[in-house]
This record gives sequence, structure tokens and C-alpha cells, in this order.
Amino acid sequence: MVPSLGYSMWYTPLTLVFLCLFPLVCLSKSVATTKTTVATLIAIRDDPSVALTSVYQPLVLNDINKASKSEGLFIETGELRTAQMGNMLSTYFEALACSDITGIHFVHRRPPIKGDEQAIKFFSAFPTVRVHPDPSATNFFFLGNTWRKTCPAIWPHPHTWAGAWNQRPALIADVIHTAIKAVFEDVKAATIPVESFAHIVPSKAGGSPLPLVPSAAIMFRCVDILHYVEGQPYGFLNFNVYTQLIPQNVSTIYVLSEPLTYMDHASSNQKNCKEIGDFLVNFLHTQFPSSTVALRRGFPIDSVAIMANTPMLISAPSTFALFPGIANPNKVYTSAGLLYFDTPYLGENFKWITSPALIYPGSHVHVNREGAVKKLKALFTTPLEKEVVATVGHTEKCSKSDNGKGKIPIL
Repeated sequence: MVPSLGYSMWYTPLTLVFLCLFPLVCLSKSVATTKTTVATLIAIRDDPSVALTSVYQPLVLNDINKASKSEGLFIETGELRTAQMGNMLSTYFEALACSDITGIHFVHRRPPIKGDEQAIKFFSAFPTVRVHPDPSATNFFFLGNTWRKTCPAIWPHPHTWAGAWNQRPALIADVIHTAIKAVFEDVKAATIPVESFAHIVPSKAGGSPLPLVPSAAIMFRCVDILHYVEGQPYGFLNFNVYTQLIPQNVSTIYVLSEPLTYMDHASSNQKNCKEIGDFLVNFLHTQFPSSTVALRRGFPIDSVAIMANTPMLISAPSTFALFPGIANPNKVYTSAGLLYFDTPYLGENFKWITSPALIYPGSHVHVNREGAVKKLKALFTTPLEKEVVATVGHTEKCSKSDNGKGKIPIL
């Protein structure tokens, strides 16, 4: 049982009013404890009386009878689901990473997981508590300021800015791969039926299953961004980028995309994206004639497993691919437009494509008018004037300070 709550003795009413002017500093309650253990955090996780005045603020585990300083705690309350999965993962990983950096404990008090059996197995493997291996002594004011300075990412979508998550890639990779193992006994031996693909070249109707993990994978986002114009962070890679980066000797290339009904976008977007997706598969097969090229829509957990394990992952801007890409120990390429063109260091294998620039269809084509697809096909396959430029991130390397190398129990 969690001990009763109370204010720290040294705070005057005036001080509390001052602190509450700042959302990340206003810590209305402290939790009395003598030693933080896994059991302590589980009790807090399951105790609704430990309430938060804001979902974006840390708490202090404070033994009010002995000291005004104690260990800190962050309670993450975000939902985990496959719908808008990148957004859901970004809040979780930002909170987990920020807790690690600031030296405080982590609790995930999540709502019931929504989804199919795969999704429930996958998200259930995400840790709900983590006792920090080297917790720092703190107090209300100090913790609030430290959290705000250390973790400047913009809530509720931290992935739009480099913050704490990009400083803990090993922590993210450990969680992602643990969750994948909860679904797939052996991801490298797993297969998927050919019937689950929307388009395969050459045709394999009724053929043997294909391997879950291909030689190369492309995350292709279309339905909700086809109309975007220049200046927005989400666009398209020129299709010739794929042909430059993928080795000629690959045996399988998967194009992973969202369902055509994703977020109920206009039927014209759905129709056009179907044609463009099929065109991309055919285009790739002309460049890699000895390879099997296949388009798969949906199947988010399968897609995460693919992106985290494929020998090569190429992605236009999408947080759905970002976190599996961080977990991938092989070659990863993604567009520099994802974080409003910030390019944090995420490992030597993780490269940001800085040239050619992203293509924004809405700036060139009226995407909902007759004949748009023909123009889009020509736009996406415009010959490149120069070689693709892809570089590792520019920020300070995080491997020396990354405490995420240790396993976190699933609780």
C-alpha cells in the first residue's frame, strides 16, 4: 500500500502558489516512501489516489518526516494502440528517456490496450514501471526545472522535436525488440502468406509464404499526405532514391504502407494512392528484375517487426517508422524532414537523407483532379541530378551516457 500523501513541510502557501504558475513545476502532491522498489512503483501505478494535476509533470517521492529532498517519479498516462502508433510511441519513449536522463523513476499508468491479439501481446511487453538504477535526490522546484530543461520536446507529440527520446536509442531498441519477441518466437524464421499482400511482382498467387523479414523494406506513406504542400514536414522521396540505395543483389523488397481507408481521407486520395503504390512496386521490379517486390497495407505489428530487423530500411517522414528504425541495428535511411529538418544522432547506422529534397505533391499537382496520377508518376520518377546524400546525425553521441543497455522487466 502506498503511504498517505501530503505537502512537503517546508513549503509555505505562497511558495506553492508560485510553483503552480509553471505547469512542469507545479507538483501538488508528494508520495512518502523510505526506499523505492519495483513493488513501490507497482503500488503507485495501481493506486488511483495518487492523482496528477497535469499529465506532463513529474512527482517527488518524498519522506516528509526526514528530508525535503528525495527521489523523483514520472507517471506516463498515454495510450498505446496501433492507430496513430508513432504518436503513441513518441509520448511513451519521451517520458521513459526523460526519466532516465533526469535520474527519476518511471511508471506507465496506461488505459486498457486496444487492438487485435498481436497488438495486445506487443504493447503488453512495454514496461509499466522502471526503477532508475542511479536515482538522484531532488525536490519539487529542482525537479520541475530539470525536467523542463532536459526534455524540451513538444508535448503531446515529442517526435516533432529532438528531446530526450533521441538521447536514449538503446533504451528504445530494447523495448521494441522485447515487444517483438513477445509476438514472434523467431522473427527471422517467421513467414507471411502471399494473400496478405496487396500487390506482388512477379505474381505468386497461391504460392508459398514469403519471409516476414525481407532483404530491404520501404515505409511508404501516402493517403494522409498526398495533398501536402512545401513547408510541411511530411512529403515523398523520389522513387530513384530507392534504386540508388538498395543493393542490386536483394531477393525481396517490401513496400509497407497504411490501409487505403486510413483516417478516412478523401476517396480520391485512396484511389490515387492505390495506383501510385502499385506503380512503385512495378517501378522497383524493373530496376530489380531478379527480386520479388511486394506491397503490404496495414498489419502494423508485422510492419514494426520488419522495420526493426530488415537489413535495409528506407523511409520517408513517418514516426511509425522512426522508432523501429532506431531499433534496427542494420542500415537505416530516413528523410530529414521528419523533425522539421532537425537530424539528431541516432547511431552510425542511422542516416538522414538530406538530398534530394522531399517532394510535396500538392505544390505541383492538383491531386484530386482527373489526370493527377499520371503527373504524380512522372514527378516521383524525375531523374536525379546528383547522388543521394545521407549522413549520420549531428548531435552529441549518446552511447556513452545511454543507460538503456540493461533489460527492463515486463511488469
